[in-house]
Amino acid sequence: MLFGENEAGFSFVDSDNYQGIVSACKHAIEAGYQQLVYIGLELEEAFTKSREKGYIDTVTKVGQAPKIYRFDNRSSAARKFIQTQNEHLVKNTCFICATDRLALGINQGLQSIGVEVPADFGIIGYDGVFLDQVSSPKLTTMKQAIVEMGEACGELLIQKIEHNDTSQRQQRFLPQLVVRESTR
Repeated sequence: MLFGENEAGFSFVDSDNYQGIVSACKHAIEAGYQQLVYIGLELEEAFTKSREKGYIDTVTKVGQAPKIYRFDNRSSAARKFIQTQNEHLVKNTCFICATDRLALGINQGLQSIGVEVPADFGIIGYDGVFLDQVSSPKLTTMKQAIVEMGEACGELLIQKIEHNDTSQRQQRFLPQLVVRESTR
């Protein structure tokens, strides 16, 4: 029994990572951003693959070519990326980020080069645990149902123990889009 999507065949509880990023992309498109760029994690895990696939599937459906950049989950890496790409950034772009930490770095990078968020560039994170609330501007994010997922893990584990249940089960929770100041 694991907390987190996996490819090892264990039962798990997790956020619906695919649908969460699809929702983030749809929000950015509806807000009028013409280009979506994915800032992903340099990590080969099931949840990172699901999030990235959600991005690829959504932008492909609207006729965009996917633009994906992967980093360690450090805001400094995302900030440096923006600072080095300054000349290549296209206004009216929304950065869809695999984590709020990466989104925070994108925000810091954009502020350091003097562009306007959310007018020129949008930013959407994923987690909604803490960092989304301390940034300025406050981050739009896909908020995970952490408490509910924790409760579901406990309930599923107890059920497996009490019933000697060896079957593989999955339970996903749809994250909630929380629109704040980093998108239109």
